[in-house]
Amino acid sequence: AGVAPPAGTAVAPVAHSDTQPPQQRSSMLYCFTLALPFGKEADLLRLQHEQRAGIFACDDSAVYSNASFSSPSGFHVSIVQATLLSETGGELRGTLNRGVYSEVWKQVLSDGTFWLYDWTVKVDPDTVFFPIRLRPMLHGYKDALEVHQHGLYLNNCRFGLSSALEILSSAAVQALGDGWHQCEEHFRELCSGECGWDEDLFADQCLSEVLQVRREYNAGLLIDERCEPPMNWRSCQQG
Repeated sequence: AGVAPPAGTAVAPVAHSDTQPPQQRSSMLYCFTLALPFGKEADLLRLQHEQRAGIFACDDSAVYSNASFSSPSGFHVSIVQATLLSETGGELRGTLNRGVYSEVWKQVLSDGTFWLYDWTVKVDPDTVFFPIRLRPMLHGYKDALEVHQHGLYLNNCRFGLSSALEILSSAAVQALGDGWHQCEEHFRELCSGECGWDEDLFADQCLSEVLQVRREYNAGLLIDERCEPPMNWRSCQQG
């Protein structure tokens, strides 16, 4: 039996395999995370890098923080000029982290590496993530990538996009970056002020409602305690 993940942890419902399938051009992954430079998040990333797990099993990856932190196995930390300690509140009593993620997405676009890959995957540091199982799922969207010029992104929860695992095509990343300010103005007018949304709700509404980026729901991407998970989800058994 596996070790149960801690409370609050989201799990991509994917089992490990020692055999990597042939790489498909429609499923090349650029993965990134935003982490505190100390404590459990930094420790998790050090462990993942040492084992080439999580985002470090993608075709390319990036770690963002507001300060550098060391790792025995060595990985680069890209610095964002923002505080990472966000308040809780707003309409859904979530983490009000839209401001810091605005800076992170700006940095992702400025770096430009995402254009070398088909998909950009934003992963929380404590999400149990297996790229080897995500790639075959994404290959099924090959035709959709060619049809939708503004790109597409995948909704992973029936209640709306969960920040634990955000998956956008490269064109959708560009659209989000180009349209972020437009969305802020749109929703500020709609809410008669700041809407009090966290990053995932803002990105979901921005992409689908304002920028008209294609939204595809895939219930198999994520198991999260906020998205009606199966009863035995903490057992880490493949379902």
